[in-house]
Amino acid sequence: MNMNRKQLESKEQELISEVLDFRFELGTTIVSLKDIFSKISLKLDAIPPVYNDNFDIEELRGLRYDVKYFSKEYGVELGKSDYQKGHPLYERQTYFKSLANSIDNAIDNGGIVTTSPLGEFVGKEKKVNIYLGNVDKAASAKEDYTTRESILITTFIHELFHVWIYYTCGEKRYAVREIEEAMVEFATLFFLKQISQVNVEFESILKWAERSNRQKQAVIGRLAAYGYGYYLYSLLSKNEQLVIKLFMAYSRNSGLIEPSPFVKHIIIMLYPLYPFEREEEVFECLQELLLDDKVV
Repeated sequence: MNMNRKQLESKEQELISEVLDFRFELGTTIVSLKDIFSKISLKLDAIPPVYNDNFDIEELRGLRYDVKYFSKEYGVELGKSDYQKGHPLYERQTYFKSLANSIDNAIDNGGIVTTSPLGEFVGKEKKVNIYLGNVDKAASAKEDYTTRESILITTFIHELFHVWIYYTCGEKRYAVREIEEAMVEFATLFFLKQISQVNVEFESILKWAERSNRQKQAVIGRLAAYGYGYYLYSLLSKNEQLVIKLFMAYSRNSGLIEPSPFVKHIIIMLYPLYPFEREEEVFECLQELLLDDKVV
């Protein structure tokens, strides 16, 4: 384990120690992130990569038309509806407006959607990078619960779950990024929920992580799949046992998933748009893939 603590504030160091000492319960499995952390190095000042997803402009315009059409079908007319917070259609309006803006930005940018990661697990090097520069930029947003420590701690937990899955699957890199990111976001939120129940300092971090993850449901590009993690998280109150079973099955098989038309179907539902009103269909497909012997 290697960590340059000089780059972290004392409060951030304390919160990281709390994370590493916490016994996370996944059904009958106890996950110790400290054990995982001992197997890797942590670098806080690495130069961040920039990921560009390229889309056809005409396809984007078609998606933009679809958003306008479907939003109207669900009671929201973009450019006309102005529901206030608390109205039954406010969240749906917010979703469609954010998605429309994301597509418009991609069109204005020549079809390119740029993603600047906050962190990354590099399996070959057994290393987690936290890109503090990007964390600081994200922390400048003037939104509720947005602090550097909220973003840093959430990113730290997220990347350690990538590591945990990597080792659980026998040091194999995940085969399907879209499924991996949704699963890791679920685990991150579930971890924060559990730790916040015993340490109130994590309550604001959980609230930021929940809001941040839901916002990813309303963007175009690779982040849309992350947003599905919130849907999995929301199922905990309905069927915690099944969601945990699904996550554990994924963790054991993440690097073993074979390419197939069925897997491609799942990917298409998670990329480049969030599966709005199709969440249950994706969930059923994931069960079929991971729990019905279709993985390998």
